[in-house]
Amino acid sequence: MRTFSDVQWALHRAPFAATTLAVRFRRDGAARDARLALADDWKRCPPEEYAWRPLKWNLSPSPGFGGRKLSNAERKELGLGKAPFAMRVTYLVEWGEQKARGKAARAAGLRKGDVVIGFAGKRDFASFDHLHAYCTLTLTAGTETEIAVWRDGRTLILRYDLPE
Repeated sequence: MRTFSDVQWALHRAPFAATTLAVRFRRDGAARDARLALADDWKRCPPEEYAWRPLKWNLSPSPGFGGRKLSNAERKELGLGKAPFAMRVTYLVEWGEQKARGKAARAAGLRKGDVVIGFAGKRDFASFDHLHAYCTLTLTAGTETEIAVWRDGRTLILRYDLPE
């Protein structure tokens, strides 16, 4: 008998390219065999489709901070109008095994309370989860990355090497 984790492991080890996997399962007490055809590039998805997955938090690279997206009223009050993305930084990851991530963001000048309006040149994130998934799926640790921040009525561009 196999578990869900066994299925995940088998899919993890399968190639990105088109492939077919043999599957054996039980239905109504009888063993059955089937083939699972996987299309080319089946493991890839856009960051916005990956964003909901809770496992992304342990993946690398990671931005090192987090927060919540501002409402339209909050953006208007700050003078951001209809900015496509604005999130208030509520924490920097400065604890546990990933503490270097938040420390790097802080060293770049990011503060709790800042409003992030862009990351790595992109400003149209649907949510912070989308930003996080974008970072993990499209960027490489060690590359210089910019965080566009709205602070005191003006835009600042903070630069840091994206931590592991």
